[in-house]
Amino acid sequence: MGRDKTEKLLYLSARVGVLSAALPSWEEIAHRAGTEETGPEGQGILPLREDAQTGALLASLAQGAGRPIVDLFRFPFDCHNAKVLLKGAVTGQAAAAQELLSPCGSVPEETMREAMREEGGAAALPSWLRRGAAEARRAWTESRSAQLLDAALDRALYREMGESALHSGSAAAQEYVRVRIDGVNLQTVLRMQKSTPEAVEEMLLEGGNVGVSRLLEARDSGNLAAVFFVPSLRSAAEKGSAERAGEAAAEALAAFARRCSVYAFGAEALLAFLLRLELRRRGLRISTALGNSLSAEEVKKRLEVYDG
Repeated sequence: MGRDKTEKLLYLSARVGVLSAALPSWEEIAHRAGTEETGPEGQGILPLREDAQTGALLASLAQGAGRPIVDLFRFPFDCHNAKVLLKGAVTGQAAAAQELLSPCGSVPEETMREAMREEGGAAALPSWLRRGAAEARRAWTESRSAQLLDAALDRALYREMGESALHSGSAAAQEYVRVRIDGVNLQTVLRMQKSTPEAVEEMLLEGGNVGVSRLLEARDSGNLAAVFFVPSLRSAAEKGSAERAGEAAAEALAAFARRCSVYAFGAEALLAFLLRLELRRRGLRISTALGNSLSAEEVKKRLEVYDG
């Protein structure tokens, strides 16, 4: 590793250490969610504020040596925005789609909006997203299925996340992507338990610790749990619940974050912080939704699954 890159990583690690210490506790999140203001149409203002702050922070951290790893956490927002805008464009509901955009991606919202208005407008997008959008448009034209449109963009997203992790040179970043894919695939399999193997295969992602063919074989044999070695994923597979699989995927990421958090320097330290930030963002949205119906203590218990 060059001296300049090492110095940048040292600075980034020190900055991440300070930022990590400032993350709110689950008690604070539960309290804030239960007492926050309500915006238009009952929407919580707090998650919107947090999204804006997270977007600015990710953009700042992406300046320099840590960018390939930071992009692992920005690209999913690009994918989300592309899905929202593309579905809005093909269904004629583009105006409503604007309210669902996230400021946390790597592509500015205005650039994304312009790109998705018409098929030839995607030239300004990164190549992975341009290809994904083209595949998604094709899937919609052939099937009129929003699910297949989403799947096309998801495949493009996780291919690029795999490439970015590889480019980072970090084995931990590559493992993060694999664990994340395993969680998504498990949710897909359990959500589509009554679907044909062909339909399930069309929705699965390549690149996880558990290959697609192996996953399908385990599904068909009724022994899905046997192929998962991450405890939370194996447990969810045994229970056969898609809802439980979503929690298990979060638990798997939280466990991964805890393993990375023992490092004070380098890619692992950055991954641990970014994962904790992502898990707390998810937890904040859940706690906001539950804040009016559950006590702060009950919300806190629900959030502990996201403790990275």
